[in-house]
Amino acid sequence: QIEEEQAKVAELNEAVALRDRKWDSLAQDYCLKLVKMREEIVQRGSLCSWLQCAFDEIRFKWKAAEEKEKLKIEHHQRMRKARAQARLEVISRERQRRLLQACLLSLQEETVEGRQAKHLAELRRRHEDEVLVFNAQLAQALGDEEKAKELVAEQTRRIEEARRQQDEAERNMKLAQREAREAHQEKDKALRQRDAAEEARRGAEAQRDEAYRAKEAAEASEAYAKEQAEVFQQARLKAEARQRKAEEQVRKKQKKIQSLQRMLAEIGAESDSDAPPDERAPAFFVNEDGTKVPRPRTRKERMGMAYREAESARYELRIGMAAMLDRDSTNEVRIERLKDQVASLFREVQVVRSSNESLKVENAEAFDRASRAEEDAKQARAALADGVAAKQMQATE
Repeated sequence: QIEEEQAKVAELNEAVALRDRKWDSLAQDYCLKLVKMREEIVQRGSLCSWLQCAFDEIRFKWKAAEEKEKLKIEHHQRMRKARAQARLEVISRERQRRLLQACLLSLQEETVEGRQAKHLAELRRRHEDEVLVFNAQLAQALGDEEKAKELVAEQTRRIEEARRQQDEAERNMKLAQREAREAHQEKDKALRQRDAAEEARRGAEAQRDEAYRAKEAAEASEAYAKEQAEVFQQARLKAEARQRKAEEQVRKKQKKIQSLQRMLAEIGAESDSDAPPDERAPAFFVNEDGTKVPRPRTRKERMGMAYREAESARYELRIGMAAMLDRDSTNEVRIERLKDQVASLFREVQVVRSSNESLKVENAEAFDRASRAEEDAKQARAALADGVAAKQMQATE
């Protein structure tokens, strides 16, 4: 069992080593990828910046055009909505007018029907009164006093009832007339309010139309101003380009003029290099004490030496700047590489520590199992020995 545990530990060690190798290769590839990416960024920085500026300009123009089209669409939508709302209001007013006409017609029909009913009731009342009068006359003619008195009392009651109903009708008529006058006054007031509202609505619509026209004029002026600004911007850029080109040409011409002036000044300068070698002056003067003093150079030689020294100084400055830039970039790349290596090493250390902790736990568990197995084996051997001893004692007995 211990050998199995050891084999298992060896397998786990191999698996951990394989995993560490995989992590190492992955970290190395990742670091190489980062280094290549940084080098690519450094190499393509200027091009990417120019492309980004160009795309930003194109995107800005495209968004401006899209916003302009969107504003136009919103304006047309508002105009269509306003016209549709006006059409709906016209339809609503027409429906209300037709409804009022139907109500008025129904009221007229009810009024005519009520008038006919009143006329019929009046005719029936008159007929009943005439019948009552005829019955009273007939009773008087026949000499029936009681019947005549009853008929006279009934006629009196009807007259009083009619008079009462007439008074009630006059009072109701006065109330109806007063309500009609109030309704007419309210109608006139409502009509005046409606006229005022219509006037206000027409004024608001006129103001809205004026605002739309002002907005359209402002948009047109803004578009014209933008076009003019673009034209002026293009003209300014062209003028600046021509100015830079002219300044560059002037600078080149000035430099050429200076070079020609220098050459003209040097043409007449004295130089010992123009003479034959045997006639040239020695390069040193010898003093009386035997010391050598260098002979002063001519103006042409001094200017040539100064020109060469300045040119060599420029080259040295360029080389030094390039060396400093290269050193800085190399140091940055080295620092990034070291950071990546430290990070990968830290991760590897963490992985190894976690693996050691897990192995410690597994080894402790394996040792516990082995100790328990040994104890179980000892108990089993002791039990076996006890059983054998018991059998032997039984056999001897």
